[in-house]
Amino acid sequence: MLFHLAIFVFCLALVHRELARRRWALRHFLLCFALALCGCQPGLRADTLPVVLTGQLAPGTAEGRFEWVKPAFVNGSGVIVFHAGYAGGYGHEGIFELSEGRLSPVAIEGQPVPDFPGVTFGNFGEPQINNSGDVVFNATLNNGATGLQAVFISSAGALRKIVDTEMQVPGAVGQRFTALGNVRVNDVADIAFSAALSSDGSIRSGIFLVSQGSIRAVAFTGQPLPGTSQIYDALTPFSLNNHHDFALLAGSRVFLLSDGSATAVASPGQPVPNANLMLHGMTEPSINDAKEIVFVNQKEVCCNRGGTYLSPNGIVRFRAGVLEKIAAEGDPVAGFAGAVFDKGFFHEPQIDNFGGVVFSAGMTLNYQHADVIVTAEGGKLTAVAHGGEFIDGIGTMDFMGQAHFNESKNS
Repeated sequence: MLFHLAIFVFCLALVHRELARRRWALRHFLLCFALALCGCQPGLRADTLPVVLTGQLAPGTAEGRFEWVKPAFVNGSGVIVFHAGYAGGYGHEGIFELSEGRLSPVAIEGQPVPDFPGVTFGNFGEPQINNSGDVVFNATLNNGATGLQAVFISSAGALRKIVDTEMQVPGAVGQRFTALGNVRVNDVADIAFSAALSSDGSIRSGIFLVSQGSIRAVAFTGQPLPGTSQIYDALTPFSLNNHHDFALLAGSRVFLLSDGSATAVASPGQPVPNANLMLHGMTEPSINDAKEIVFVNQKEVCCNRGGTYLSPNGIVRFRAGVLEKIAAEGDPVAGFAGAVFDKGFFHEPQIDNFGGVVFSAGMTLNYQHADVIVTAEGGKLTAVAHGGEFIDGIGTMDFMGQAHFNESKNS
């Protein structure tokens, strides 16, 4: 029987209670992973296991100990990368990798930057990893004078710069990059990133793609998306697949950018078939190689003092030209009798190349809120991990951050 092994990683806070001479609670931030056997026999559950705990030694830092961890990313081989901060030792933060049980630094604050004499790493953005084990991230650099930023790739143990803020911008004559972020990598080591540009030109920012050593602009803010009249109005989260296709947001709509042309796949006012959902404000798109896109839908909510704000109310998928609901507020949460998805707590959906979806949400059970990480596959929702779950020897899970996953085929 063919199924796939999905490996999930997520950050959370643990509340550990110790009963000794006094009663007290410690809050730990923990990086966990959950192994979920998807598409196989019913009844198999995920194992939630700790990977990194605050207070643990941070390798490569001369006795530094982890103080915080940020969202992690995992590839199909189970290699996990994450951005973390530490106290004591050398520097204060870094990018770390866990592979086959071994935790090691990819880059840490104060470390010399390759091919940049006299320059060291400063602060870091979120890393990503592909199925070949390539790790990409952005970082600020310290050179004793002007602040620099750059995007790096760590591949086969070698760290190399891809782009920096001293480079000229392709397609924007005379302008330079001034800020870099939202770094993405696919399985063929194409790297996408967003950037702000120098103020001495007409273009303010854009999305860029690095492929086979060449950098090109994908979209510039203030200019129409390719093949449309829709102005790309602001830098927002985007997603990249293995075929140079992008899912991005513009003019309150979700666009598929493929083969040099953009197509709107979701627009405000559009109903989602067979669901009590009307599209309004979309965010956080994710795309797979079949050009399926999942995103968070938001509804407009009035606040007590007047005015409105956008509140997440569901996860929606675009597939083969059709919109479909994955989950929405008020829907039952499988595995928890009487539990329903909370209002305003849908975040970071991700879709894999099997069509499986994972997302973070909130649920209400017995009038109590709990965070939950959910998978959707074959029309079935499964709670992979949830607040209130006990981890042996450590404590009870409390706040849970966003989840990320990847997959590998098994038989």
